Amino acid sequence: MPSWLSQAGWAKVWLEDYTEPYVIWYDSLLRAFERDQKWIVETFGEEWR
Repeated sequence: MPSWLSQAGWAKVWLEDYTEPYVIWYDSLLRAFERDQKWIVETFGEEWR
């Protein structure tokens, strides 16, 4: 999971950042999670759902 989070750029998450680049980046992170959700749940369990 740390590898997936690193590849997805999770370390960039900051609270209260509503700049356009951040919103675009966060959208891509959520899309990556949705795309890989089945693998994440199969690998790490239901708590990641």
